[in-house]
Amino acid sequence: LIGRLIYRHPAGHEASFAMMLDALHPGPEDRLLDLGCGGGVFLERVLARGASAAGLDHSPDMVAETRRRNAAALAAGRL
Repeated sequence: LIGRLIYRHPAGHEASFAMMLDALHPGPEDRLLDLGCGGGVFLERVLARGASAAGLDHSPDMVAETRRRNAAALAAGRL
């Protein structure tokens, strides 16, 4: 339960996400694979920069959360 709450509300990961986004500079020509994507927050940041992405997670609950959080990108074929 605690793990699920952490991944649904990942405020503690924001600094890491910002560092990775600064290093990767994802854009419309890029496609990113996020292994262990959790609730899809990092994918949300990548997709907001115009990149396409795919995410994998062992938890069906986290996959469902990723799909919910990124529904527009999923519908557009970018996730």
